[in-house]
Amino acid sequence: MGAYMSDERADFAADLTELENGIKNDIEPALEHFQQLYKDVETISGHDATSLLGTGGPVLIGMFAASAAAVLDGQRAAVASLEGFRDALKDVVRSYRAVEDATGENIKAAGVIR
Repeated sequence: MGAYMSDERADFAADLTELENGIKNDIEPALEHFQQLYKDVETISGHDATSLLGTGGPVLIGMFAASAAAVLDGQRAAVASLEGFRDALKDVVRSYRAVEDATGENIKAAGVIR
C-alpha cells in the first residue's frame, strides 16, 4: 500500500508540475501577446490622422475612433480574462501544493512512509 501511495503522490506532483509549466509556457506568453496588442492598438488609435486623410478625415477618423474604442474594450476584456484565468490556476496549484505537503508530512508522521 505504501508504494501505491508513493506512486500516486508522484503522479500528482508531476501533474502539478505540468500545470505550472503550462501556465509559464502557454498562458503567460498569450497574456503578454494580448497586452502588447492592446498597447499597439492604443498607440495607433492615439495618432492624429487628419494630415493623412485630407478633407474626408473627420468622417473617417470618427468611424476609426469608434472601431478602435471597441477593439480596445475587447482587448482589455481579453487581457483581464486571461489574467483572471492565470491567477486562478496559480491559486489551484498553490492550494494543491500546500495540501500535498501537509499530507506528506502527516503520512511521514504516521510512519507510513519515511
